[in-house]
Amino acid sequence: MSGFFGIFNQEGIVDAVQSFKEFQQHIDTPHHRGVETFIGQNFAICQVGLKKPFEGDAKEISLISDCGNFILAGHLRLDYRDELGDKLGLVQNELDKRSDASLVLLAYKKWKKKAVFHLEGDWAFVMYDLHSRELLLARDQTGVSLLLYSQVGGNILFSTYPNYFESFFHQNIIINKRIFWLICHLENEHYNSETLDERVKRVDHGHFLTVGKPAGLKVVQYFDLGTSKEIRYKFVEDCTNDFFFHISEAVRARVKKKKSIGVFLSAGVDSSTVAALAAIHLDNSGSSIHSYTHYPAFLDSIPPEKQDRSDESKYVNILLSQYKKIIPRYLDFKEKDVLQVDANAQSILYPTINKNNFWIQGIIDFAKADSVETMVTGQFGNYSISWSAPYFHVSQLLQFNIISTIKDLFLVADKNNISLAYIARQLVFSPLIKYLASIIALIKTFFASTKDFVFNKKEIGIDYLQFIHLNFYLQKSSHLNPKKERRRILKKYLADVNGKWYLNAELKSIQYCDPTSDGRLLNFSLGINEHYFFYKGLQKFLIKKAMQGLVPKEILENDKYFSQSADIRKRIECSSAAGKDSRRTLAYFNAQVKKLHGMDIMKLIRYEQVPAIADFKIIDIRYFFQLFSIYQFLLFRNEHNFEQTFFMNNNLETWSKPTLVELNTNETATLCVGKSATNDDAEVGSTCSES
Repeated sequence: MSGFFGIFNQEGIVDAVQSFKEFQQHIDTPHHRGVETFIGQNFAICQVGLKKPFEGDAKEISLISDCGNFILAGHLRLDYRDELGDKLGLVQNELDKRSDASLVLLAYKKWKKKAVFHLEGDWAFVMYDLHSRELLLARDQTGVSLLLYSQVGGNILFSTYPNYFESFFHQNIIINKRIFWLICHLENEHYNSETLDERVKRVDHGHFLTVGKPAGLKVVQYFDLGTSKEIRYKFVEDCTNDFFFHISEAVRARVKKKKSIGVFLSAGVDSSTVAALAAIHLDNSGSSIHSYTHYPAFLDSIPPEKQDRSDESKYVNILLSQYKKIIPRYLDFKEKDVLQVDANAQSILYPTINKNNFWIQGIIDFAKADSVETMVTGQFGNYSISWSAPYFHVSQLLQFNIISTIKDLFLVADKNNISLAYIARQLVFSPLIKYLASIIALIKTFFASTKDFVFNKKEIGIDYLQFIHLNFYLQKSSHLNPKKERRRILKKYLADVNGKWYLNAELKSIQYCDPTSDGRLLNFSLGINEHYFFYKGLQKFLIKKAMQGLVPKEILENDKYFSQSADIRKRIECSSAAGKDSRRTLAYFNAQVKKLHGMDIMKLIRYEQVPAIADFKIIDIRYFFQLFSIYQFLLFRNEHNFEQTFFMNNNLETWSKPTLVELNTNETATLCVGKSATNDDAEVGSTCSES
């Protein structure tokens, strides 16, 4: 796994070189594989952790191109290299000797900025043209990558490391109020390109950024997910064959020529598909495949009626009996502290952990010990290959396809041996009524709580939080069109999940990739008719048909929902961070945050809506990890003089009710010591001139 950071200024970078060199010394540790640096008059860059190339026997190349006109650094893992080689006019022997970085340089020489249309895989890079003195920051379409930037004065900072910016700003971050509020409310859908520091932005998937004269800084979107025309088929068998081809090729592109592969393996059809196809593609090679499965350490703490949905090892064993090449590991992580926070959980990008964080980190540690080169998973599978097309029948009915809808409901009822009335209620009438009820509630709340805002542009009243949540729900309720709903979820995941996985992998210095987020596969999946995912009364029809005989029937036909980390409550009680007294309650963490900054987060997040908040046994586990993460983040900032840069106003109502402008645009309010955030005359989005 490679990373990079740097700085660019048209007028010269002399004033910023010292901070650049300090971070270079900080990052050059045994954890990485060395650094390579270029420092010029206007541009400085450092490539960290250069690995051996992913393809062929090519040697690592210098940051500077052979012609001397370009400087390249990046996290690069290219897929479909053969096709790219054909476009570049390379014969197979020459292609095998070239690293991914050299292919990117050749592509840039040929197509300049349009090279991004021809590069597929997991990548993010920076290219500096010494002749035109133009900087290009680019990110892949759907891959596992991360790229951040900040414009401070005349300096353009860029990096794959969130802490690079904190180091440059001497730990003095300026909290983005809008993003902090969204994190507190478990909403990660409206981040746009923002981070918790107002000055730091993210280059989103399918975007590139150019900096140079005379245009200055310009952000361009070159790819948008699922915007191609619908793919039509006369026969369902043709659709199934193409579907299998895309899945198989996505896996093959990521595992071929790898010496050692690791798979996050559960009882689900997605990870089972990835593992099975990886074993098939590597069957006659000398490569090894390791699988890693987590199971509950405290099975007795789980209610008996839920135990059969908590341990996935039974189904994993069935799969592995078919693929002897896969070397299994079953891990319970009984001694693992579930409340242990890593460096990434304290960053300005993703300062949260969840109930699965402990075993994900643990599996990566075991994979490192097993000398695994690449970890693969099926994280996106629920929305790309095993999509169940919920609310498909509602959308059909609203399009007046009444006869076909009734026929399909009959098929569903017959296959599941359930009455037609029950199926119609579950698949059509119940979701439709809920959707209409949400619209009515939204309208009522809007007129009840936003009258002053609409006409007088004042802050919204006490019902604002309810309005925002209903607004979020309404946006999510595009599930009346299942394809739009799936596209929305996939775009959210691309913005959030893949960046987290990149940080996890970089922290452990291991490659991570997800075949189910392959760009070609996603576009194909979104391009076909939703009916194929719920065909003739059978949900997840395509994956079940395509993988028939390759994945055991017990897994393909299993409709149980498995609960990961089902013993999490028992684990928290055993955690050293939670202790054996009131420390394991939400109230304890809230008290600590309040002690640090005079801020009652439980009130901010509106926990009073949840009964008996201090009783950990009945509280939603998501809220526990949410509040614990916020507490750890603020505690970490406090140790770095955070109280000097994060002004927390004692008037809680100001914090619990951001304005519509703040929540629905990129405008944010800077919080600084000595400047009140409650000034009625201040404009939304105003900033402090001094801190």
